[in-house]
Amino acid sequence: MPIETKDFDDPSKRKPITSSETEVYDDVTKRKPITSSYDYRDYYSYRLPYINYNPYNLVSPSNYGYYSDLNKDKTVIKTVVKYFYYKIIDKWFHHDLFPLLGYITIHDGKSKLIKNLDDYKVPTDSRKDIDHKIDFIENEIVTKDMVKHILKNIVNKYNIKWYLLYKNEDVIKKKFYKAIKEELENAIENK
Repeated sequence: MPIETKDFDDPSKRKPITSSETEVYDDVTKRKPITSSYDYRDYYSYRLPYINYNPYNLVSPSNYGYYSDLNKDKTVIKTVVKYFYYKIIDKWFHHDLFPLLGYITIHDGKSKLIKNLDDYKVPTDSRKDIDHKIDFIENEIVTKDMVKHILKNIVNKYNIKWYLLYKNEDVIKKKFYKAIKEELENAIENK
């Protein structure tokens, strides 16, 4: 049986397309159907950029203060220095660094360094006098820069991470005791 050919198979018998025939609207959306090969992703790309973001990834480069190594993060270092500074002033001078207060005397309600190293004695003062001595050391000897310098030496010497220094408080106490004692003795000798 021969195949039947229709009129539209022959190009000479096709009728031209008019503009009214191409403007056919979809019944559901009431819009023109998409008939072109235009890539609409390019059109919307300026409005909705594709962001490769995984919400389950807790470390995102867009976070403020992001460092691949926390040991180099300045906010971590600043926080650790502040922690140890106040720990020295508020806790260790009342217990472990208490003998260092013997280098300071109180005259007329004011704290001063002893005149020479032979006058050193372990303090047996009242709580108020001890607080005055600690305030003197806080204002004159121990600064946050000094604490940062000593902690930096400890980090470099013992290869300890900044954020793990709290686990090595015994080593840090000894280093601060030695450093503050040297500062006090140098200040007394150079008086």
